[in-house]
Amino acid sequence: MINNLGFTNEEVMEDKIKLLKKKEIRASEIDLGEIVRSDPFSTIYIGTWNETQVTVSVSKYTKTTITRLIEQATLINTLNHPNLVQFFGGSFEKPNIYIVMEYLPRGDLFTILHDDNLVLEIPHKKFMAIDIATGMAYLHSLNIVHRDLKSLNLFVGPDWEIKVGNFGTARTLNTLEIDPEESTVALSAWTAPEILRHQEYSPKSDIYSFGVCLWELCTREEPFPKLNTPQLTIAVVVNKQRLRLPEQIFPGLEKIINLCWDEEPTNRPTFEEIIRKLSKLDCGKPFKEMPWVKDQLRSDTDHNIQ
Repeated sequence: MINNLGFTNEEVMEDKIKLLKKKEIRASEIDLGEIVRSDPFSTIYIGTWNETQVTVSVSKYTKTTITRLIEQATLINTLNHPNLVQFFGGSFEKPNIYIVMEYLPRGDLFTILHDDNLVLEIPHKKFMAIDIATGMAYLHSLNIVHRDLKSLNLFVGPDWEIKVGNFGTARTLNTLEIDPEESTVALSAWTAPEILRHQEYSPKSDIYSFGVCLWELCTREEPFPKLNTPQLTIAVVVNKQRLRLPEQIFPGLEKIINLCWDEEPTNRPTFEEIIRKLSKLDCGKPFKEMPWVKDQLRSDTDHNIQ
């Protein structure tokens, strides 16, 4: 059961707990399976709940952790969009906190892009990019900034649809204005230059990160893999360096990426504008409707010959 947890602002927190009561899942109802990812704060499992395969985040119960995760659960509980990973519920009892989310069988986009056997054609990449932008446009319409948009936090469904996930760093603009401490997020190659300069987050910071994701879709490479955070800051902030675009990149995608990477955040497009630009791109028809494995083509060809 979710009880009075003894917060300094009890009335506000109790209201949030009441809202989450409808999504309460007992720990005994969850069967944990394979570990997918682990960090100092939580362990991610593939599990089963209500006869459904799910993703389960398990964290040790501490006052800091329970406060942070109830805030996170309260936020994601309000979200409902086909391009966002769905929140099913959670258990907020000692000794562990469980957050139960939708499971997407193909894993994260980063892993997909680095699978050399998988063929992704330009039309496939276009529709993946539209999925990402559509999910992010929905978040921004609710004045929510993701703050950690990258291929590792984008998940691929059975029909190759992309869903934005990992909302641990997501905050409303109002929260960021009230509490500057909420602006602390681990820096990475996806981080906008203004954030590397320790300035405030805005929806346009997510736009820059989307530009890096679009670059990943085009190149299937890792962004700035050899740079640590100080080196990255010098490259992007001081030298205004951007990731190198391949010579054979589809021209329309190159233009959108460069717009997302504008040094001035206010010059970057919105996600609605990006969706319109992507939708207008004529990439032709793919060889196969869905991404495909190279060996699969050989098998199909052999079958047709026989």
